[in-house]
Amino acid sequence: MLSFRNLSCVLALFLGGLVACSGPLVPSGPYAGLSRTYEPGSPSFDARVQPAVTGSRRGIRVDVSAPELSLVFRPADNQLIARLEWLIRLSSADGRQVLEEQTKRQDITRTSDSGPSLFRRIAHSVFLEIPPGKYTILIQVEDLMSGKMEEKVLRFDLPSRNQPLIATELLLDTKSDEPIIELAYPDTLNAGKAVFYLTGNVARPARLRFCVVRLRVDTTAAQSPYWQGPGSGFSGINPSELAVIDTLYSEDRIVRRGALRRIAFDFPRAQVGTYRAEIEIDDLQVEGESPAIHLDRYFLIRRASFPRLENVSELIPPLVYLADAPEWEALQDSLGTPSARRQFDSFWGRRMTDRTQASNMVRRYFSRVEEANLRYSDFKEGWKTDRGMVFVMLGEPLFVERNLESEIWYYSYSGDRGERTFVFHRVWRERAPDVVEEFLLDRSFEFERFWRGQVERWRRGIES
Repeated sequence: MLSFRNLSCVLALFLGGLVACSGPLVPSGPYAGLSRTYEPGSPSFDARVQPAVTGSRRGIRVDVSAPELSLVFRPADNQLIARLEWLIRLSSADGRQVLEEQTKRQDITRTSDSGPSLFRRIAHSVFLEIPPGKYTILIQVEDLMSGKMEEKVLRFDLPSRNQPLIATELLLDTKSDEPIIELAYPDTLNAGKAVFYLTGNVARPARLRFCVVRLRVDTTAAQSPYWQGPGSGFSGINPSELAVIDTLYSEDRIVRRGALRRIAFDFPRAQVGTYRAEIEIDDLQVEGESPAIHLDRYFLIRRASFPRLENVSELIPPLVYLADAPEWEALQDSLGTPSARRQFDSFWGRRMTDRTQASNMVRRYFSRVEEANLRYSDFKEGWKTDRGMVFVMLGEPLFVERNLESEIWYYSYSGDRGERTFVFHRVWRERAPDVVEEFLLDRSFEFERFWRGQVERWRRGIES
């Protein structure tokens, strides 16, 4: 059996249905069952709950998915093996009365020549037959190789057949009809369908509008901590909302509502970027009114190799934190040309004539870049974010203070070393307040001397 720890969660309702948390600092809402960051050895997972019908049985389906990359694999019989234990516990709304509990152990194998992937997922689903009402679902996943465990608490309201119109969250479904529940997907994804469920007691027709739009987001690398351009201090930051670039797909449809209907739309193949699927449901007998229901679902399409960097065109951009202006111009000009590898090698070899030393520093730098991608990605890759930049340059902080609005990273135990204390403020977007965790650094001239020193240490091959 899995061990349990005390829960300290913020629970809130979404569309009369689902909320969740995985700790006191994770915002609630439609994305609260999803993991925003991943850490090797810690079984981060995504979870969603949906109403379901199996034959004459009515209840809920709980889907849980963990990335292969977050698991610990051990050698066994010419292959690598990971071992998980899943627990799903259904309780009354107040969590006091346990109604049902299911556990399962699962072995996962892979060959030693295939690296772990963020997008190869280990999935587990259960159907729970329950009457209409409000419930609490505890989900725990334990990595039996590392001994680490993650948990989430979801709340779900299964409507009765005579309740007003209710729509569930939007999911992607593959052609095999298995839901894809995570936030980020590889650019090789062929989802096939976007699916949601409509339930309620109103039998007359309703108009559904479905579209998928691409959004404009900032994908530039973070500026240095002492940069003093427009809005460089947090008080001057006013994050722009996510503007629509173009519409990939749009469809209107008339549907007749019933006790529980599965609604599916075609979902287009998408390139790397940020997308939003939108659903509006109108009552045809009340023209001119606002939509009875409006649903948004955000999707992040990443490189299939993410978070890894696999070629020189992906290795050059993170050097923006180390290169001076002429070096950076030369590196940028070489992208996509045969000279890119030569420029990359020249950058690292210019001040480090010892090839072993240079190789070690390259390996150390880009391992941090890849780890920043896992830990700190938001709408852009993790190394480009403010937290990712500081992590790449300085590594793990000595300790971190967190609250709902900010994080403070300390790289010195001395309270008077301001240049080694970094304050990051959480960004809340009006339309997408909890899709990702966005933080902006409070920049200051005070960082300049210390930061320039760190850049020089990397360039000279001194351990940072």
